[in-house]
Amino acid sequence: MGAIDPTGRYIYVVTKETSVISGLQITHTQPSGGTNDGTLTPIPGMTAYTDATLKGPTWIMTDNTGEFAYVVNSLGNTVSQYAIQSNGSLKPLATPTTPTGSSPRFGTTDTNGHLFVANRGSSGGTGPNGPSVSVYIISPPSASNPGELTAIGTAPTPINGATETINVAVNPNGFLYVLDFGNGTTAGQVFAYGLSASSGVIGTVIGTAAPTGIAPTGIAVDPTGVLLAVDNSNDGDVSTYNIGTNGGVTPTSPATTPSDTNTKFITFYTAASGQ
Repeated sequence: MGAIDPTGRYIYVVTKETSVISGLQITHTQPSGGTNDGTLTPIPGMTAYTDATLKGPTWIMTDNTGEFAYVVNSLGNTVSQYAIQSNGSLKPLATPTTPTGSSPRFGTTDTNGHLFVANRGSSGGTGPNGPSVSVYIISPPSASNPGELTAIGTAPTPINGATETINVAVNPNGFLYVLDFGNGTTAGQVFAYGLSASSGVIGTVIGTAAPTGIAPTGIAVDPTGVLLAVDNSNDGDVSTYNIGTNGGVTPTSPATTPSDTNTKFITFYTAASGQ
């Protein structure tokens, strides 16, 4: 799993099996007569980088300023915290980790300085020990503890009715979508919640959960906040939904589009017209 920082300078990839991070710099200047614009070159010190906090990492993401990176550790129930150095290398923050809920998987950041992590929950767990979402405030670069995460609330927010919360997406219009993997053999579902853009506090659930295909893992909201997409890894297709003005989701018509087998993640292409 990988992430590109918001300035488009670097790409970072985590490998769960070996608990390492690899970092590459993205070339943007094309030499005269050359054709290597977009070439990837290793970031010094970021070839199979590892440290003691990395334990079964499943996800990496950056904040909206491009100054900090965060890695979700599925085996450690933590998020590792890093500053992105001027050359793209990562340096652990003074507080290197922050705790999550049980068995975290994937997450996201928003443009308002918050970070969200979906926790699958422990076997048979309920409440904050079951399927849940952890929410954090990202300390701004100007603060005394820049980049460090502070949990919102004393415990993760339970996602009632979910089997295994696996991923989350934020709508720019102020809503949160939580993806439930299900049990891997029956349809998953998407929950919609109100969200305080300023505080990051998760509000009440909106309507009823919308069904997905089998074994969904990736979820994305388009930049305008009107369309939501989910990949269904066992079905080989993508489910799409219209987002209402109240944040609720309803399947489009048709409700799915064929993709490939065993797909895992999805995103919207956001480049300017003509690029």
